[in-house]
Amino acid sequence: MAKKDNFVPTGIDFENLREVIQYCTTKHADLNAFIIKNKPPKGVRFDSLPEDQKYTYIKYSDMGRHINALGTQLIAQGYKGQRIAVIGKNCYEWILAYYATVNGVGVVVPLDKAIPDNEVENMLEISEADAVFYEKPLEGTLKTIMEKGTTNLKSMICFDDIKGMVEEGEKLLDAGDRSYLDAEIDNDCMSILLFTSGTTSTAKAVMLSHRNIANNIYGLQLHEDICDTDVGLALLPYHHTFGCTGQLIFLCQGATTAFCDGLKSIQKNFKEYKVNAFFCVPAVLEIIHKRVIANAEKQGKLGLMRTMQKVSRGLMKLGIDKRKTIFKSVHEGIGSDFRILISGAAGINPDVQQDFYDWGITTVNGYGLTETSPVIASESPRLIRRGSIGKNMATVDVKLFEPDEDGVGELCAKGKNVMLGYYKNPEATAEVIDEDGWFHTGDFARIDEDGFIYITGRKKNVIVLQNGKNVFPEELELFLGSQPFVSECIVFGIEKNGDPEIATKIVADLEYLKEKYPDKAPEGALIDLRDEIWAYIKEFNTTLPSYKHIEYLALTLEPMIKTTTNKVKRQIEIDAILKDMSVLEHISEAKQ
Repeated sequence: MAKKDNFVPTGIDFENLREVIQYCTTKHADLNAFIIKNKPPKGVRFDSLPEDQKYTYIKYSDMGRHINALGTQLIAQGYKGQRIAVIGKNCYEWILAYYATVNGVGVVVPLDKAIPDNEVENMLEISEADAVFYEKPLEGTLKTIMEKGTTNLKSMICFDDIKGMVEEGEKLLDAGDRSYLDAEIDNDCMSILLFTSGTTSTAKAVMLSHRNIANNIYGLQLHEDICDTDVGLALLPYHHTFGCTGQLIFLCQGATTAFCDGLKSIQKNFKEYKVNAFFCVPAVLEIIHKRVIANAEKQGKLGLMRTMQKVSRGLMKLGIDKRKTIFKSVHEGIGSDFRILISGAAGINPDVQQDFYDWGITTVNGYGLTETSPVIASESPRLIRRGSIGKNMATVDVKLFEPDEDGVGELCAKGKNVMLGYYKNPEATAEVIDEDGWFHTGDFARIDEDGFIYITGRKKNVIVLQNGKNVFPEELELFLGSQPFVSECIVFGIEKNGDPEIATKIVADLEYLKEKYPDKAPEGALIDLRDEIWAYIKEFNTTLPSYKHIEYLALTLEPMIKTTTNKVKRQIEIDAILKDMSVLEHISEAKQ
């Protein structure tokens, strides 16, 4: 059941992103906005540095001054009114480049540093970017692109040069230059040009305004529980709208952000920075969860852990919260004493979410798209219902388009957060925004009597049977993916006798194989694992109506092809299987 909501919403209905930055750099002026790990001199280990030389702390007042100085210098150098791309890893310089550009210079175009060179070139061409901020390793690629002359690109600014530009801009500000500070901002025109996930053949350039994002931040202020004592880790890439907006709400609420050293260093960074609030995706939650469970199993304490979770739930009903004490070892194993985890981009397995809650870590699920700036709905610590994406934010209206007899229809959203449209693509815009201004998400959903929204599946992924029944692959993937032997999976339909049957492709978890079958090579262990997986699938099928039964399996060790935001390119994977059906094994052929 949902918790009673005694929360009194407070927030500021910002008109633009300049107001957001001015607000946070004034209200939280003396707090630390960022922690930056210093690079030690050559030949010196970081651990050997004196404590006062390991990190640089950027206060909110410093950040505000740096943004204004960089923006002033950009105008002085002739960048006013230009489109400026930003491409590189998450870092303080990325933040300065983005906000200095958008808050008085021109249109900002965030790009993904992990895409192939030809896609970088195509996105620079589509966006008509005049200049680019970049990190040093990308210099060669961008120089080649600029020299080819296929884009509007005329100048490049390395992240390494931003410090010097800030210093020059500060001199201009001190001399009374107000060209940037007084620059007029049109709250409703295109100011951010973002690309959706996918290859250049499918990615669309989304036009967002200041008001789009500022309004979404207002809604998040009313909804989420981030405060000025929180410390977060910037793992999600800033070029992605969820990562960028997650960072912005952290800034708005006065929290401190540290930068992740990489996926392999997450646990170390959690401990290093004492992270207690974290924006992430379900894949990261699954990794953390599997590690906790695996450690408990290895120590022979999984049964005890499950028993203590039941005890803890009983105490919670009596108003006694001892979770942090009971599960102290879990927090130590994770590497941090988390208070809240905020997940988006895909659904969280309800059992995983329940485990985190039992361990004393509130985990909330959210939902949105690049086209909606991005958040449409979210759970909050006050309103959690397992399996849902929470309720629509106060700033966003939602409805179901053409719901069926089960109350499932396409989720539509309307509000100030909905994009201006796709850049130079009115046909694609008209396909998703109807005449009344409703944005059609392409996701099927149902809404319960209390207003909680449940995503049932992606419209383009749904498997339609001859009897009219719909099978949503995501529902099955959620439970298959929670198993320790599964690294990743997809569910899809294959035509058999005129009617689709359900198949799955599973990538085995290599660590599980090594642990379970230590004396066998991974390929040999995979043969044994196949029988274990079939046994689970057969048991899982008994909990499902017959039309949802999984009948075919493709098992592999090879990771699936993904976008740079770690989403499986499912159609590419499915097409490859359909071209070679021999990789599929039918359940009747499995060892009994």
